[in-house]
Amino acid sequence: MPKANEIKKGMAVTHNGKLLLVKDIDVQSPSARGAATLYKMRFTDVRTGLKVEERFKGDEIIDAISLSRRSVTFSYIDGDEYIFMDTPLSRSRSKKSCCLSLKAASLAFTC
Repeated sequence: MPKANEIKKGMAVTHNGKLLLVKDIDVQSPSARGAATLYKMRFTDVRTGLKVEERFKGDEIIDAISLSRRSVTFSYIDGDEYIFMDTPLSRSRSKKSCCLSLKAASLAFTC
């Protein structure tokens, strides 16, 4: 698991039980000796789409996760799942709670 100073824009992390995508990072270096560098990170909650802002010390451990991101085409809704077409003959399912938004380019995050 990486420290806060190793997190980069675009990475996916879990914090307080939320699946978050890093959108922006501001580094605040203290003027006093011995004070820790603070990292102010702005996230997007994958499940709700809301913006989240958190502060971390540079040596704080953050749980980074791996998501698969691929280009797909929306096909239809089946109950609580979205059905996407990967290729003309291949379908994939994603729960509504794991999908961001249906745009023209349709990007699906598989949890």
